[in-house]
Order: sequence, then C-alpha cells, then structure tokens
Amino acid sequence: MIKNIAIDEALAKDNAIFIDVRSPQEFAEDSLPFAYNIPLLDDEQRSRVGITYKHQGSTEARQLGMELIAGQIPEKIKKIKELAQGKELILYCWRGGMRSKAMCELLDLAGIPSYRLIGGYKAFRKHVNEFFSRTELSQQFFVIYGLTGVGKSEIIQRLQRLNVAAIDLEKLANHRGSVFGSVGLGDQPSQKKFETALYTALRAFRNEQAIVVEGESRKIGKLTIPALFFDAMQNGYRILVYDSLQNRIKRICQEYMQGPDRNLLALEKSLSFLQRRIGKVKVEKLTEQLRSGEYMQVVKDLLVNYYDVLYRHPDQPSAEYDLSVNSGNVEQAAEEIRRFIHLKSLGKGG
Repeated sequence: MIKNIAIDEALAKDNAIFIDVRSPQEFAEDSLPFAYNIPLLDDEQRSRVGITYKHQGSTEARQLGMELIAGQIPEKIKKIKELAQGKELILYCWRGGMRSKAMCELLDLAGIPSYRLIGGYKAFRKHVNEFFSRTELSQQFFVIYGLTGVGKSEIIQRLQRLNVAAIDLEKLANHRGSVFGSVGLGDQPSQKKFETALYTALRAFRNEQAIVVEGESRKIGKLTIPALFFDAMQNGYRILVYDSLQNRIKRICQEYMQGPDRNLLALEKSLSFLQRRIGKVKVEKLTEQLRSGEYMQVVKDLLVNYYDVLYRHPDQPSAEYDLSVNSGNVEQAAEEIRRFIHLKSLGKGG
C-alpha cells in the first residue's frame, strides 16, 4: 500500500532519502536537497508521452509510458534498493502524480516500502518560497568585505573547516560576482537551484546563532540573492579584510589563470565587456598585454584603475567596520574572525 507524506514531515525526517523520478532535464533545473535522480522516463520518452497525451488522451499516454519503461523496471528498482540501505524512501515527481505513484507501486510489489511526496516537487518549491517570504532570519550575520583579491572566499572556506557556520555564496552561485566572474567555472545553476542550495545551507545552520558570508551585491552573475537573505547581510556586522596589492595580484592570477591555456580566451572575452566603462583603446591595450604574457601587469592595472575605484573598500584598517583583518596569512585571518564572532555571540566585545 502506498503511503503519502507531506513536505514538512518529509524534510523533518533524519533517516530519509529522496528519489526524484522526474526526467534528467527537470532534475537538472532543481530538486529537493541531496535527492537522487532515477527517472521513470528520460527526456525523450517524457516528450513522447506528453505529445501522445496532448493529441490522443491520457489512456494512450499511460499505455505508451508503460511500454517505454517495461524493460527498465528491474534495473530501476535495483538502483533504488541499493540507495535505500535501511533508510526511509521518499519518492516524488512534478506534482506527486502518476510517475511517483507508479514507482511506489512497483516498489511495493517488490516488497520495498516507500512514501510518495504529496504535491511532489511543486510542494517543495512552495515550501522554499514561503521560507524566503519570512520577515527575518533568526541568526546574526557577519559579512566580510574587502577589495578584489584579498582572499575573502579563501577565508570563508577556512572558516568552514573550523566548523564556523559560513556560507560561500559565490560557490553556490558558481560565479565570482564580477565581469570576470564566470571565467573557468562554467554555467551557473538556475535561480531555483540557487535558492534551494541557499535554503539547504540555512536549514543546516538553523540552530546556529551566527552566520558568516561574503559581502555581495544583490545579484551574483545572473542570479539574485533572495531579499530575506540580502536584508540580513545589510544588517550584519561588517568585517573588513585587507592585504597588499602584490598579494592580491598573485591570488587573482592563481585563481583565474589555472589550466593549460590559462583561460586566456575567456579572459579576453570578459575584457571586451569592459569597453563601455574603460574605453575601447584601454581594452585593446590590456588584451595585447594579456596575449604577450604580461598577466600580473594586466591584473594590477585592472585592480588599481578599475576595481578598487569601483568597490571603494579601504586597503588598511578602518573605523567604519566592526573588525579589520589583514589577510596576508589566511589561516590567521580566519582565526581572528572566528574569535570575533565568538565574542559577539556571547554578547561581549561591544
């Protein structure tokens, strides 16, 4: 017998595993946290069934669907059984309809108990939207600011290794937040997938008093930070990270110019987007320097004459921030920030 489960109850289970039976394309756009994709129909099959439903009706569409999956059922059940490993199985499709119902029935016949998520993925998406519609988050935010290349992302990652509740927004967005932000990284996730990743991180830190993030504008590449999260950033403690120009140049070269071709084509393309701001002649000069291997000079020029002017963060300690930290040694900087967070969380230090 199929057991149904609501989204709140499903997410509250500690021993559950989610199986997404939607097509790979649907799964790629977004899914429940840590779900596994075992599609009942692949993308092409789903398209065929949809066309049949539109032109011939539901009975013919269901019949075609059964014909398409008939020979694959034993393998799908085997995969789900291997994933289960004593955990509670929760299956879902788009609306909690025929696809998840069919797979649950097949599992039931095989003697494998499972739940069907009521409302499917759409119920989860509604849950995420409602979460980000709240008036405020309970945690105090600590926001790291600084000029390009001071190592803000490195510090976030170091804090994570120190078991500090820190969220790497640029990693979740797969973008560094500038015109060069996508160099060497590939495509960004969908807005829905980004929001799910952010929701998942916040859910993991729901019992924490403080959360650390890097200061970002409202948009990271093509993605938008939800207003709830962005407002918490704006109201957080302000931490300034600073370092020498030489160290910043080295960091940027190491981060952006990895790989056999040093990402030169991507860098040139990104440079071309700056024509409106710094002029065609300047872009052409920087491009020629890049092609001739003058990487550090290009980076220095962009930092001093463009990015530092644009972001206007201090390059030395400033009373305008709640804490100023030198990032010449990232481990020491992270430890200093960790101690500051601990003191503030205890209600000390101001």
